Amino acid sequence: MVELHQVPLIVDRRNDFRTAEDWLIPENEDDTYEVKVSIGFDPNRANPLGSQNTAGNTSSNFIGGQACSLLIFSRISGRLFLKHDDARGVLRLSNSGTDYCQGLTIIVDDYEGHLPLTPTKESLAFGMEDYGKIHERNLYAWLGALGNAYWTHFYNLHKSKRALGNAIKARVNRVNLLEQKQAVDLPTLRFGSFSTVEKLFFSRERVKDSIRPYKSELTKWSTGPSTLIKLFESNSKPKKKSNPSVRSGKRKGFNLSVLDGYDSDGNDLMEGAPPPSAFENNTSEAPDQKEEKKGPVRQRRDGRPVRATKEPQRFEEIHEVWKPRKKRLKVSDGKGANGDARLKIQIRDTQAELSETQLELNASKATCDDLQMQLEEIEQARTEEMNKICQLQKELHELEAKHTAELQRINEEHSKQLGSLKARLKEFEEN
Repeated sequence: MVELHQVPLIVDRRNDFRTAEDWLIPENEDDTYEVKVSIGFDPNRANPLGSQNTAGNTSSNFIGGQACSLLIFSRISGRLFLKHDDARGVLRLSNSGTDYCQGLTIIVDDYEGHLPLTPTKESLAFGMEDYGKIHERNLYAWLGALGNAYWTHFYNLHKSKRALGNAIKARVNRVNLLEQKQAVDLPTLRFGSFSTVEKLFFSRERVKDSIRPYKSELTKWSTGPSTLIKLFESNSKPKKKSNPSVRSGKRKGFNLSVLDGYDSDGNDLMEGAPPPSAFENNTSEAPDQKEEKKGPVRQRRDGRPVRATKEPQRFEEIHEVWKPRKKRLKVSDGKGANGDARLKIQIRDTQAELSETQLELNASKATCDDLQMQLEEIEQARTEEMNKICQLQKELHELEAKHTAELQRINEEHSKQLGSLKARLKEFEEN
């Protein structure tokens, strides 16, 4: 496959990601397990005509054609037990048009055998578990999140779905050449070191009951040696480094100290005479002969004489010629070249601020959702406690009424017995 990436995924089989606080990093490791998710583009499905010419058949095993396919493999049972030709609906992905197509393929390797299987090992059996519905929802939500992050990354690099599809179709011959090699020479999903992605950030989408990644500068897409077919292959040649010795050799032997106090023509700025290096004087001769005998005039590098053809002027004596100043219209409405550049900079800065604000909003939304869930749970617990208090008060009132009636009955019986005893005592005294 083209741009084969392998990402480890931790699945929680008990806590629902929609309500659990530890949905990103589960606290209880006993309820979690890890699977390997391999994602890539199949150019034979992205290019049906190419697959006909190379494979020699006109029928495709995939009903969904170029749509996103999901394959779940169990290493313990050693077979492929689930296959979705068009898994966009199962993974909560957009199934309008050619989104998540171009031969997108997701392979799940259950290398530890944690997924529940039917007795015939032909499909998944989430209904046999206590929390099977939550387990199934979490698994497909996380697979959809990884598929969305992978496809969106390469879609943004190519700017359009057509360009992405053409780039994948162009790798058909490369895949066919690799298929002709022996299986021993090719990397396997078990032992290969494939490309991967690190530091992905996700948020919960409560409307569609799904998980989606959001853009971050910390996300890193790294390439692996086992990913043999890539969409962007570097064919650039190394640039030739300039030799500093060659550049410095151009000015070798040219001493700038001789021009100190002289203009570019070699004339003295004060007197107009050439520099002393232009004359080769013989110090052994007399002064009068020294003035008469002059050496050759110093030449430029291009052969022109150093001495100027006209008498030089000092800087204070050069009169400036007045020129009318050109009027420039001040651009304040954003029009013109300067205005366009300034507007582009403002748009770029605004877009950067909006992207940062969007990240903050996503984080705030996730926090608000968690706080809302906590508030609802607290209110529900409060309601249950109030109901319990009302029930206990009702039972207390009933017990008080029952005890009051029992106490009144005992008092009445005691009064009757006391009256009878007094009457008998009076009779006994009379007798």
